[in-house]
Amino acid sequence: MAPKSAVAAALFAAAWVALARAHGGHDHHGHDHPLRDYDDDDEHAHCGTRELGDAEMDELKLPDHHIETVHHIFDPTHEPGGHNRRLDVDALDEIEFPKVIYHVVRDAAGNGTVTNAQLQKQQDALNAAFAPHISFDSWERKDYTVDNIFLRGCNTTNGSMDAFKKAKGDGSALNVYFVDCLSYSLFGYATWPWDHDEDDPVHGVVADYRTIDHPTACSGGCEGDTVVHELGHMFGLLHTFQSQAWSGCDCTWGDLVDDTPVERFPGYGGAGNCTRHGLYNSCIEEENDQPDPIWNFMDYADDKCLERFTTGQFYRMRYILAMLKPDMISDSFLEDESKACIPGTFFHCGECKCCPPGYYQDEPKQTECKECPDEAELHGLRGEEFGLIPGLRTHINQCFQNSPDFGNFNGAQCNIYWIADGQCDEQNNNAECFFDGGDCCEDCCGETTFLAT
Repeated sequence: MAPKSAVAAALFAAAWVALARAHGGHDHHGHDHPLRDYDDDDEHAHCGTRELGDAEMDELKLPDHHIETVHHIFDPTHEPGGHNRRLDVDALDEIEFPKVIYHVVRDAAGNGTVTNAQLQKQQDALNAAFAPHISFDSWERKDYTVDNIFLRGCNTTNGSMDAFKKAKGDGSALNVYFVDCLSYSLFGYATWPWDHDEDDPVHGVVADYRTIDHPTACSGGCEGDTVVHELGHMFGLLHTFQSQAWSGCDCTWGDLVDDTPVERFPGYGGAGNCTRHGLYNSCIEEENDQPDPIWNFMDYADDKCLERFTTGQFYRMRYILAMLKPDMISDSFLEDESKACIPGTFFHCGECKCCPPGYYQDEPKQTECKECPDEAELHGLRGEEFGLIPGLRTHINQCFQNSPDFGNFNGAQCNIYWIADGQCDEQNNNAECFFDGGDCCEDCCGETTFLAT
């Protein structure tokens, strides 16, 4: 197994485990509208994954250059290039999870039975949904007869399921538990990847055993998309209808992905006519207005209507998996250990480390840092704690001449007060200003002054 990449978990644990665990957030359920086939949230099973509060949401924004970072890690052909060179998501190496363990829990009466053929259907559904960027290799099953876990495993306020997972789970694999969830009006739930250490067996997905292929448990029939949805959460995705705006129409991308259409509330139903269901538009945008993404695996539409993730969602999953699951997906990293090191870091003693004060590195895959010029002064990055993990921004340590407002570097005027403030500022969006301290990047910034994360 290859060593951890530049986004090694050594800097992750303290920052992420300390995140707020409060439930917070806004209620998106229970809205009526003329095209969707539901009347009240209570009539529909839904996802039981822990809701995120606004403060926690702010911690989960990715830096503007996260796409560039993903290419540094997973693109074997990528080299630093021109400012507007297009990055091709199809050039990325596939992430492969070597093992999925399906834990099938039944009660003494035999309720909860799942066949091997059904588990293979579930595995096939996962590989189809996450293709071509993430794949799941082998699977195995483990069987238990435990009445309490079968009946109460989806009671998210009951600690018995976590204790069961700690006792039975495998921290080196993806664990999926099938129990009775529909009794709690849930299809399933997942743990967020930042809630626990990478190898903690409490990580996993809990789903109702009928969600694999039952003809009536899901409206229009179950097709295994519950586990797809919950793994999306486990890989860092939010609901497409997630919002931090009181109106519900969060045009600042409430799910923290900028290519999912804005959506005010869950898209329940649709199996009767997915095309018609997909015409509803709950949030009118001034530009590039699109109907609600009822086709997205992170919405609540019926399995029959769910089709795909977006490119932005795949980039987010890749970035977070590299950050928080480096051991589990280490076989997906480039073979040369130093190639995993991203700008601002260098390979030393078996891992990628940040350049020390007074040094910088503006290239990936390096084994040493460059010393700042004698006439330059290293400025701290004001926005260092903005982004996925405090202290783990993939910035380049900056070298600027000592100036109260601007630093001249290689003939460029760099506004040091805008460096690394969480927004891509066009004045600093150039190689000489190190792409605004990481807020911009050489490949992913365009003409706009501020870019959404």
